[in-house]
Amino acid sequence: MKTKLNISTLVDLIVARAGTDTTQPDPNNLRVGWRTDQLLGDVDMLVINQRNEPATYAELVSRALRELKLSDDVSPEVIALTELAVFRGKRLLPVNPSRGVVLDRLQEGLVKTINGLPDGPRKVRCQSLFEYNFGVFCTAYGRFELAARAQLRSAGMARSNGDIAGGTIGDFMSQFYTFKHELVQGQPDAESKIAALRESYIRLVALVKGTAMEVPWGQGNGPWHMIEACIWLDFRSPEWGVLVATYLAAAEKLGKAWEPAANLVRAVDSGDMAALREIVVDISQSNENRATAFLALVQFNQVVSGSEIPSGIKTGAQHVCAVAERRLKGVMGS
Repeated sequence: MKTKLNISTLVDLIVARAGTDTTQPDPNNLRVGWRTDQLLGDVDMLVINQRNEPATYAELVSRALRELKLSDDVSPEVIALTELAVFRGKRLLPVNPSRGVVLDRLQEGLVKTINGLPDGPRKVRCQSLFEYNFGVFCTAYGRFELAARAQLRSAGMARSNGDIAGGTIGDFMSQFYTFKHELVQGQPDAESKIAALRESYIRLVALVKGTAMEVPWGQGNGPWHMIEACIWLDFRSPEWGVLVATYLAAAEKLGKAWEPAANLVRAVDSGDMAALREIVVDISQSNENRATAFLALVQFNQVVSGSEIPSGIKTGAQHVCAVAERRLKGVMGS
């Protein structure tokens, strides 16, 4: 049984550490050394990854931010870092137009806040984190070209300041978001596109090995995005079985937030039509997952030509819907 979180205790912990934090990122690797950054990461892992409660995370870091702003002694970099945590929590909530407007306002405020910070490793870390989170926000709302550019900027900042893992993650995600844009525009050659993504994925796995990013990225997000690409292109890579096994094992380690994607992977891998139909209508799932399940049904010939894609799932999933529409119209063949 899942135990209840003591939000007040977590808020107090963040405020107590952040309010007196004089540490900063290691100039040779911005991912380590800043105690508030590490604490927020630990709370993130507990609340978002393990429990899949982004709304709770957004609430508790918002409360911490309000308390920190009441103190005259808190550094502006700590305020910016906590604002970034609020943005992350809110961007993980289900996509809808009104939330997109709120997130646009938050990111505009973050740009001003971060630009006004004193120069130093803390500012650069905030800039890199912002670009990464802004990129993921953009892709969730279907702004794939913006998302790709943001990830490239994040990668460059991370790499130039010693965060090799962060740099390779940004590179891979930029290429993956560009791929989404290409799917909207037309159907790329499956074999060559998978080969290009695989090359980037292999670099990712090699460069995150032995770091804190090995499980979430080398075994989790990396294989997951390769699996997505294979589904969208209707192309079963020779490494499909390894990708599936690697991702499912990582999802077990990483927590509840990874279950929706794991269920989709199992359904596609086993050809479980009932499970795929359940995902399509499950409004708690991301639009991308629901659209991918629908596309898989099309590919399994479980949806007749002329059928319409379920309403309300296109935002952030335009690329998958475009592939499904082409398939339904017979442009892609059987």
